[in-house]
Amino acid sequence: MAALLSADVEFGMDTQHTSDKTDELSDNDAQFLIDNIDADSADGISSELQLWIASLFECSDEQLLGE
Repeated sequence: MAALLSADVEFGMDTQHTSDKTDELSDNDAQFLIDNIDADSADGISSELQLWIASLFECSDEQLLGE
């Protein structure tokens, strides 16, 4: 899941931090995200999962962002 998320974003991600964050997900939430990785809206995404998604910005690798 972490590799999928890191590959799908347009900015640099700290892959270890992303991996640690994905460990927080239940199997159902992880599968939901995989099935809906290209969703155009937040329809059907719980507020808790939306907060988790927003927390991924903490995983941005500032060194890669500056390149």
